[in-house]
Amino acid sequence: MINAPPEIIRGLYQAIANRIEGMVRRVGLVTPTAITGGGALNCGLVHTLEKRLQIPISSPENPQLVGAIGAAFLGMERKEGESVP
Repeated sequence: MINAPPEIIRGLYQAIANRIEGMVRRVGLVTPTAITGGGALNCGLVHTLEKRLQIPISSPENPQLVGAIGAAFLGMERKEGESVP
């Protein structure tokens, strides 16, 4: 485990939140909002995003698996010949 000073960790959270906020503003913010992927497991990052976007953010159980599960469903649909958006 890295023992970084709190101000460095806070700066990292802010930098990541800046990037995500920019993307959110481009595509539009819809509530309720959820975060997925490995970053959703980082409560400091989620808290920083909630403060930045001024909304509560939820995450599913096992958020790091959501992308893989979605890809598996798309693969199954393609294999069965169904159209996939």
